Amino acid sequence: MKYEQLAYSLERGDIKPIYLLEGQEPYFIDELVHWFSHTYIPEAERDFNQDVFYAMDVTPEQVIDISKSFPMMSEKRLVILKEAQQWRKNQLDKLLEYAEAPSDSTVLVIAHKGKKVDKRSKLAKAINKNGFIFESKAFYDNEIPGWIKQYVQNLGFTITEQASHLLSEYLGTEIGKHVNELKKLQINLEPGHVINEHDIEKYVGISKDYNTFELIKALGHRNVDKANMIAKRMGENMKDHPIQLILPTLAGFYGKVMAIHFEKTINRQDISRKIGVSMYFIGDYMAAHQNYPAKKIFENISIIRDFDLRSKGWNGSGTTESELLQELVYLLMH
Repeated sequence: MKYEQLAYSLERGDIKPIYLLEGQEPYFIDELVHWFSHTYIPEAERDFNQDVFYAMDVTPEQVIDISKSFPMMSEKRLVILKEAQQWRKNQLDKLLEYAEAPSDSTVLVIAHKGKKVDKRSKLAKAINKNGFIFESKAFYDNEIPGWIKQYVQNLGFTITEQASHLLSEYLGTEIGKHVNELKKLQINLEPGHVINEHDIEKYVGISKDYNTFELIKALGHRNVDKANMIAKRMGENMKDHPIQLILPTLAGFYGKVMAIHFEKTINRQDISRKIGVSMYFIGDYMAAHQNYPAKKIFENISIIRDFDLRSKGWNGSGTTESELLQELVYLLMH
């Protein structure tokens, strides 16, 4: 079940006695915990019937005891256990007895960020039988633009393809970062507005002309002057463009171009699907396919690997990140 489906289920009042919220993406876990803590128990009853614990400050026995206790002047009680991943496995397993027979009047919410509980364990099976396990999965790079579009639509806006990819490239795969920046846009723009790269530059602070996305485009088309200019301008503010974030993006770009060389089809839609690139941008990858023979692409991937080591101090010569970036761009095109 996706987050949106679970949230809708909760809003309808379909409440289970025990929830395990786990996984790599913390944003959705935090949102669900926020819903429970601000919605499930009426505000006037929270002092006596809502308890929030952090795993490092409480024992499993204490969580079980409070979960078994009856609500005071109410029909329901809420117990939230945060940071449950900090417990050792043998501590978490002590919740098994309660999970096998949870109280009808209590909802126990276990937030377990960063990793999953073994679904084959007795605890997971008991929670799955009597409650609900929600896995908050991490997003892949190519999934973020689509998520941005849907989130923006829910806010009452639309967004251009280039703007969604600009945000994705700059902010990475952490959903919480995207939500924070998109809320800035929501505050500053009128409902129904089509968010574009100019809005991103103005309200988020990402240059629409000098970013990794534009650098890749210039490299793909082997536009030497433009690529060098972008590298120079990005190099003037390496704090916003750390080379350790640029290098894996470039490696991914050339890796996908290499994959095109091994495709038998020249159909852009088929290639777009196979390499996981939006049709909006597939022209840049096809241009790179034409401009770089397979041998040069293989060489470029090796160059990027070498620069990754150099950026971490290997064989260091006092070269700055800005100088490394400009040298890298030159070598990739020559």
